[in-house]
Amino acid sequence: PEEPHLRTAEAAALLGVSTRRVQALAAAGQLVAWRLKAPHVPGSPCLLISLASVHARIAAAPRPGRPSKK
Repeated sequence: PEEPHLRTAEAAALLGVSTRRVQALAAAGQLVAWRLKAPHVPGSPCLLISLASVHARIAAAPRPGRPSKK
């Protein structure tokens, strides 16, 4: 990727969530991510998260926990 990016753990730390939650947000399209081959572990994918999408999620500041019923 050409734009600035973070590893899953780095994005999780900035967002205050687990790495699994970052993976789920990326899978749901709520974070922009790229899946690449990890150079240090043959056959293992590496997920990179767009720094801009992390900043956008922080700015949106979703409330923690389940959404309230309306």
